[in-house]
Amino acid sequence: MGIETVLFKSEEKKSAKEIAEILRQIADKIESGSMTLMQSGNETILDFPQSMIL
Repeated sequence: MGIETVLFKSEEKKSAKEIAEILRQIADKIESGSMTLMQSGNETILDFPQSMIL
C-alpha cells in the first residue's frame, strides 16, 4: 500500500442529493482517466491508470 497524502481538506454540510452528484462527477473523472483539483490558485492533476485496486 502506498503513502497517503491529504491534498485538500474541506468540511461542509451537504444534502444526500448534493453528495451523490459530487460522487457522480468524481466517478466520471475517474472513468475519463484524469481529474484536476484546484484550491486557492493551486492546481493538482490526477491521472488515473486503466486498472486500479479497490
